[in-house]
Amino acid sequence: MSKWKMLETTELAKLGPFRIRQDKCQLPDGRIMPKYYVVEFPDWVHVIAITPEGMMVLVDQYRHAAEGRFLELP
Repeated sequence: MSKWKMLETTELAKLGPFRIRQDKCQLPDGRIMPKYYVVEFPDWVHVIAITPEGMMVLVDQYRHAAEGRFLELP
């Protein structure tokens, strides 16, 4: 998966530890996404339950706001 190219960014609000911005991006296929909203916030913690078989399900997901791919809980 390729990164999106950020063409413009505008800060819409800063609310305590949270920041809201609007980005205009170009997707890898060339399409323009004129309004992509991003909420930035501090780190957090997840608790992961493991099945009796020792299995855990994760999703490989691209997150534009962090500009990368991540394994996440579904």
